Amino acid sequence: MSAVAIEPDWIVPVDSPEIPRGVLVIDSGKVEFVGPVLPQRFANIPKFRLPGIAILPGLVNAHCHLEFSDLSRPIRSTGSFTQWLSEVIAVRQSQRDASEEERLESRRKAIHAGVRESWLAGVRFVVDMVTAPWSQRWVDEANLACLETLSPFARKTFVPNVALTVLPCVELIDVNRNRGDQTELLATQLLKESIGPAVEKPGLAPHAPYTASMALLQRAAMRAHTEERLICMHLAETQEELEWLQDRSGPFASMLEPYMDQMFRSRVGTINSHIQSLSHAWRALVVHGNYLSKQELISLSRYRNHMGIVYCPRTHSHFQHQDHPAVKWNDAIPIMLGTDSRASNPDLSIWEEICWASNLMLSLSPKQIALMATTGPARFLQVESQVGALRAGCFSRLSAIDVSTSRLYQSPAIQSPAIGSNAIKAAPNTSVTNTTAMLSDSAIRSISSTELWESMLDDGAIKPLESLACFQLP
Repeated sequence: MSAVAIEPDWIVPVDSPEIPRGVLVIDSGKVEFVGPVLPQRFANIPKFRLPGIAILPGLVNAHCHLEFSDLSRPIRSTGSFTQWLSEVIAVRQSQRDASEEERLESRRKAIHAGVRESWLAGVRFVVDMVTAPWSQRWVDEANLACLETLSPFARKTFVPNVALTVLPCVELIDVNRNRGDQTELLATQLLKESIGPAVEKPGLAPHAPYTASMALLQRAAMRAHTEERLICMHLAETQEELEWLQDRSGPFASMLEPYMDQMFRSRVGTINSHIQSLSHAWRALVVHGNYLSKQELISLSRYRNHMGIVYCPRTHSHFQHQDHPAVKWNDAIPIMLGTDSRASNPDLSIWEEICWASNLMLSLSPKQIALMATTGPARFLQVESQVGALRAGCFSRLSAIDVSTSRLYQSPAIQSPAIGSNAIKAAPNTSVTNTTAMLSDSAIRSISSTELWESMLDDGAIKPLESLACFQLP
């Protein structure tokens, strides 16, 4: 038995009340117990006391493009989405003259960078839009690289096999027959071959109404239904998209005209027809949905058991869109958070998305917003035992937030070893500290849920639980 008891200042399951000065027991990558008092059967296992730390479920990123994780900064938005999209395409095509080996290595490095950055920010599950080239082996390698930074003790205890899971959704485009054949061939290959310890069952991603025809969407939705796969689609993302769908005018018309064939032109639908087609899938995510009408939102709400919206708060702000409808429809439609890519976002931190959204969606509590990146998407995707939950029986892919430097600790603090100091080896019945300041138990229990969440959002630093210095033991 390799069980350990962890005693942070707060356990924050998100979907249930916080537990001040609670305890959780972890054994070989599984949570064995969560509660206010350690049961007698665990009395003799090693104990780690973590003052100043709040433990949360691992975070879920419901929409990302890891292939752009090598960008150092977002591509500037000039107010024209099509101009920004042209620059994104240019980035993808910048290596046209490179050898195949160089292109593969560049993409491999981007995937590695994205997986590592996500993991370091407490993310444990990523829904990734993928294009060729892509390999599940790169995700497995990136996971191994993360695990190799941990001590043997931390790895064995918390994440013996996988630090972060990727659910790849193959991007499908058919503006012309040749492009359609290419992407459907890629989809067939990846759906068959993408099996690895860190890769969830792959899904499908008809790209957007201006690049994926209704015929392609319908085929993908039926396949997703038959094979129980996720399907994702960028939908109602911009005003330019709506303008083009209405009468084939605006910036998208001139951008697409050189590439479209007549068959594609005859197979373009409305936003609502796309929603209806997506509704036939096993699970469907409308990505962005920034400009969904009231009637379209009502249509989506009828399928709330298997359809949801992914809101990417900082990308939304990058393009200066109007207020997102999620704030008014949170009770009627599953809303999940995503980062989108580094082409429109400075990093891949879902915690920063939670913080950003909390400043915009003032009618929702921080806990309601945090649910959009934890239990909500995990439950929707049926991966709750893997990620997004903090309860007995779940994997111990958890996040730790250090609030020891927040205003909560500024008055009654007692100095103790700091995070990053030499680890203290835990023996049975030994208390191991891991923070700069301590509060009395009564002070911890007197802090309200609102005060705790405000401190976590304003001052908290998030990381994977297993990466804390006190766990880096032989």
